[in-house]
Amino acid sequence: MPYDDAYITFRHSENLYQGQGFVYNPGERVFGVSTPLYAIWLTILRFFTPSIEMPVSAVRANVIFYLATGIGILLLVYRYTQVMWLATIASAAFLTNRFLLGCSIGGMEPFLFTSLLIFALLAASYRLPITYGLLASLAMLTRLEGIILLPIGIIAFIKKDSINWKSILKLFSSWATLLVIWAAAATLYWGTPIPHSIKAKAAPLYPLPPGHAASEIFKGIGDQLLVHLTNNVPTRIILLQSFVLITLFVVLAVPSYRHKNAYAPALCFLAFLMGYLYWNPLMFEWYLPKLYVTAYLSILLGVMAFYSEIKEKYINNISKIIRILLLSCMILWLFSITIIPEKKGQPYFTTPIVDIATNPERTRIISYIEIAKWLNERTNKKTVMAASEIGALGFYFKGKVLDGNGLVSAEALPFLPVPAEQRLGPQYGALSIELIRETLPDWIVSMRVFTCKSLNVSDWFKSNYILVEIFGLPMTTFGDTAINVYKRRDI
Repeated sequence: MPYDDAYITFRHSENLYQGQGFVYNPGERVFGVSTPLYAIWLTILRFFTPSIEMPVSAVRANVIFYLATGIGILLLVYRYTQVMWLATIASAAFLTNRFLLGCSIGGMEPFLFTSLLIFALLAASYRLPITYGLLASLAMLTRLEGIILLPIGIIAFIKKDSINWKSILKLFSSWATLLVIWAAAATLYWGTPIPHSIKAKAAPLYPLPPGHAASEIFKGIGDQLLVHLTNNVPTRIILLQSFVLITLFVVLAVPSYRHKNAYAPALCFLAFLMGYLYWNPLMFEWYLPKLYVTAYLSILLGVMAFYSEIKEKYINNISKIIRILLLSCMILWLFSITIIPEKKGQPYFTTPIVDIATNPERTRIISYIEIAKWLNERTNKKTVMAASEIGALGFYFKGKVLDGNGLVSAEALPFLPVPAEQRLGPQYGALSIELIRETLPDWIVSMRVFTCKSLNVSDWFKSNYILVEIFGLPMTTFGDTAINVYKRRDI
């Protein structure tokens, strides 16, 4: 069952496949896709699997990127440590983590990104600047966070006593060439190289309090890597940052690890973390895998670097005991992050399907699909529908979609951020009454949580729109139990 947001990419790819342009709404040149490389991949996949609906093929094909990330972890850990059994266990622990498995079948791009990231780091360890640059540019076309790979790559090609300018020039040229070509093509087609979602989120779409992203990151990653050692977020922040920083210093202190750039995963994690702390976005579940993978590798490599240093410099009974304890703790940790439930009360050995089936944020797409099909029986391709969530609803709806959050609709940008008095909280993408008055959509579809302080309290809205249908949600979602469908009275 894909994430609702995955369907935004699906609609772009489906329109491209159908010859209606690389757009969300046919005829509107808006750069609405936030992951162009993944969207192009889905379009190619659609050509080879025309009889399979895109959400199905996307979920199934994502196993390629998930396995590629696992193989990349195996190769990278072996490259750094030269210990095959450890690399195998590390890869297996990643591949069998129930949270990551759940993300992998969400139809999104996180594991295309992590596979490119891991193989870029592998290229850096072998001193392959052109390969690194190409992989880093592809990562950036998958998610903009991939930009952090450029400075990390440059650091990787700086030697202790000199700067390898030739390698750095090759890296930068291979990185910049593809991105310049893409930026030129995007500007010609959409009029800008900047995704519309970036503009909307910078408005800001979600005016969150400082530190909100940090809290969500350390809660999410802590659930996985700290195995419920503590539920206190400040303690998790201290623990996880301390683990990564300590392991970074350990890796830098061990020449055999430092020369292979084994510090790169830690630098990636810290760069991602600082970026999210600065921008403070609303953190979605699919943002976490890259943070998980880089933190996971950082801790693993730090422990092994410490182990190898003890083994090399101290040959006595005490060092043997310390090494045995280190390995035992690490194997126990790898085992625990595989089977320990993400949330208390969950059974230990279950498939991620069980977790998804009980996750209201995943199951709400069932209702949105039902609504889209209901609307298609009563509308045509010229009908304009406004919505607060445009994923599955927008993919299956055949008319034009007005996105109240401005991710794919330029009309919404002037009305962002929605005033605080019109939203239940900063994390809710409320529908602005001003946007509806300005655009007068034919239909409006929304959970009450997104309209209870805007549309539902407006006399103008009540006099111009009528509630025509209520669709129940499979489970209570964001405190709501249903999705409302409104129709303009003069239609």
